[in-house]
Amino acid sequence: MTLLLSVLVLCTVALLGQATWRPSLSQSLDSDLDDQLCSSKTHLSTIIDIHESMERGAELMDGVRKDSLVECMTGCCATMGCDLALFKNEGLSKTGKNCYYVHCGVEENCVMVQHSAFTSVLFIPSTHASH
Repeated sequence: MTLLLSVLVLCTVALLGQATWRPSLSQSLDSDLDDQLCSSKTHLSTIIDIHESMERGAELMDGVRKDSLVECMTGCCATMGCDLALFKNEGLSKTGKNCYYVHCGVEENCVMVQHSAFTSVLFIPSTHASH
């Protein structure tokens, strides 16, 4: 059931290009995440031009190994300052990582370029469900 739900979320995000995504409690890394909404824009087959983006103020925060795009998105959404998740669709990098957390600050700081091996998910600043 969880796998089916994850597939439906990914399909919705991929088809719409923009969605409000709410991680399940089992995926939460922080108890406050349950009350948090992460709105996002998904860019298939894209990655950021790291050099250009860093010149504009973006910061590569962390590289980790995750089992799925959903886990990568959850990790970024739960990480203070992360507003872009980059997921390597197949395989791992030479360092054993496939998910990267980036702080863009503003969307324009992260320059997107085509790369068939990656999916990029840009998070719009978080809001809380109670507001």
